[in-house]
Amino acid sequence: MTEAIVLLVGAAAVVWVIRSLRTRQAGAIPPIALHPPRLPGTQQDMWVPSGQEVTVAGYRIPGGMFYVGQGLRSVNGHGSIEPALIDPTLPVNTRSLDPRDNRMPYWPSYRAIPPTSRATYLAWLASGRRDPMIGIGYVFLFFYGLERRALVEAQRNPTLQNELPTIADEVERLLCIYRSSGSFGGYASSFLDVLRVLPSLRPSGPHYATSPPLFATPGYEVPLQVKLALGQLSLEGKPIPADWALAWYRSSPTTHLRAPAQRCADEFATLFRARYQARFGEGLVVKPSGKTLEANYRPASASFGGPVGLSFSDRATATKIPDVTTLQGPLTTVTEVAETCLTDLEPFSRWIGRNPGLRSSPAAIALLPIDLVASHRSEALDELWETIESRLEGQPSVELPGSELLDRWGSGPTPRVSRADGTLLARLLEKRGYGIEPDPRFGGPPLASDRPCVVFRLPDTAPSAPSPAYAAATVTLQLAIAVAAVDDDVSRSEVEELERHLTQALSVTAAERVRLGAHLSWLLAELPSTAGLKKRLEGLEPTQRQDIARFLVAVASADGHVSPAEITMLGRIYRLLDLDPNAVYSEVHAQTTSTRPASREPVTVRGAKVASTSYTIPPPGAPPSVPSVALNMALVEEKLAQTAAVSALLSSILIDEDDPTHAPATPPSAPSVAVIGLDAPHSSFVRAVATRSSWSRAKLEALAASHGVLLDGALDAVNEAALTVCGDALCEGDDPIEINPETLKQLAL
Repeated sequence: MTEAIVLLVGAAAVVWVIRSLRTRQAGAIPPIALHPPRLPGTQQDMWVPSGQEVTVAGYRIPGGMFYVGQGLRSVNGHGSIEPALIDPTLPVNTRSLDPRDNRMPYWPSYRAIPPTSRATYLAWLASGRRDPMIGIGYVFLFFYGLERRALVEAQRNPTLQNELPTIADEVERLLCIYRSSGSFGGYASSFLDVLRVLPSLRPSGPHYATSPPLFATPGYEVPLQVKLALGQLSLEGKPIPADWALAWYRSSPTTHLRAPAQRCADEFATLFRARYQARFGEGLVVKPSGKTLEANYRPASASFGGPVGLSFSDRATATKIPDVTTLQGPLTTVTEVAETCLTDLEPFSRWIGRNPGLRSSPAAIALLPIDLVASHRSEALDELWETIESRLEGQPSVELPGSELLDRWGSGPTPRVSRADGTLLARLLEKRGYGIEPDPRFGGPPLASDRPCVVFRLPDTAPSAPSPAYAAATVTLQLAIAVAAVDDDVSRSEVEELERHLTQALSVTAAERVRLGAHLSWLLAELPSTAGLKKRLEGLEPTQRQDIARFLVAVASADGHVSPAEITMLGRIYRLLDLDPNAVYSEVHAQTTSTRPASREPVTVRGAKVASTSYTIPPPGAPPSVPSVALNMALVEEKLAQTAAVSALLSSILIDEDDPTHAPATPPSAPSVAVIGLDAPHSSFVRAVATRSSWSRAKLEALAASHGVLLDGALDAVNEAALTVCGDALCEGDDPIEINPETLKQLAL
């Protein structure tokens, strides 16, 4: 022996103990049966414990966790020397190193490698086993010793099992450094999977009592740790907790983790837990499968000569643990929950993909599913909610300057937000139970710091997009307010009377009436000017002007009579439309009678009555007398059929001129070449959609109508064609509907 070995280890007798598989204590876990061959060896073969230091060939090697000595045989007992054994009597060449392991064989053994490789290996060990540029063969040579210690000696001698957590930590450390090697990554991950199911690595108790690791991507098979936990739960008839169900989904090779599951893993896990528990309570109960849980670990070291068999059984009954991961039905059910989470997280995932530094911004939180909004807090958001609540003071709505919201939205020094940001703000408020007017999703302009807005409490059933009836009501109110603002001659009560007629004539829901009231409050606070409105009206065709006029008269006359105040308002709108105000009477007459052609003669819109001088007192307990409103429902239904077209027309002339992003879309001519195999109307629709990166649902519905297609069907057709051609959808989300830039780039429209 040319070099001295410095090692202080007390004499330790190796005791071979076979533990009873029948004895079970409270909370005990099933044993793992490993089947390695008998172990030959001598007293000279030493395992250096973790934390100890030895010197070999002049190299001071700290940390331990390797074998030093002579004569230690391979695990398979075929007479060969253990590959991981460092024999200090073998020569080393310290003058020449081989850091790239060019001279190392595929199955390295310390005894068989050349002296230059031995010197390189010892130098790597002495440097702390952390050089990321070292050849992977040296890492494997050290790894062989860890496999032997954990899978053979620690299983034969229970007193050595307290070393297993340290070995697992070392494997994880090496994996972090050398994961770029696919070969080492595979072996090390499989070894960790086995180590995690060994009893000494967790507190006493069933395996499912611990928390599963968070798997980033699916592997080639479900890890043993997950299989064992699910099998124990199934055998005991217990529900699968949300975290273990999520681990099953994440690690299964049959699932596909889309971008949201990886880019926003924490949000995905939180949302999955909430929805899984909402659907299954304590969890899904899975009946045992017919297949028992068995596994073969294939060591990297040639010392074993083959796989190591592992079996799992219940200690009390000796019943084999079932492998429920072979059942597809339960995983399909879990996948259904996960897919809803991934779909709802897609907008948030795309946002943080484009804006990685703004993950906690109010705009990002606005894109989260409503289940997660309350749990995401920031200083800006807390200030926003406090501002709204302090201004509402228990009232259903409040008018406040736009700056009070924008200062907390984080939009910077700009006086107004973009339409996209305005939409996000409205969505954020909606998820906390508030509504705002103006709301870009309902046809309003973007919020501006120097203009008022109205915040109100949303009913539980409030829609997130305008119905045709609501859209028609708002634009009618806008037109009426714009006319009234000319000479300020129309009182709020008159406009509220018009609002009442609108809700009756257009079948506006109770929730829409709440928003319509807030919209009216905003209009009265904003007092939109008619400056520029007449110029925009000049671009309308005479028939379009007549359509608008008839529609407004139909709204006013839906209850069978028109008040003098309404006649006055209609006359002003007629003048604004460059129509004869006297034609109001004939149009009212025509629509209230509905059976005779319109006459130019004046009509009586409300008959005179002799005033009553006495009143009948109702009996006690009688409900208050409410005057009945006899609506001409045939007329209403007829006019509602025209609502969408007239609403789109009115919206096109009431757009804020300062907002270029809100310009009405005009249908282009039919393309000469079909887009991704679509017909002419859908191809034309796609080309129009591609002109913007985001659309409100209301605007896209109007665009679809202008191209002669229905929105939902068109989106399905377009996305199906895009998936076939590009592998991804073009239009994503519900409101707003965003255009996938990568798909758009591939389409090259």
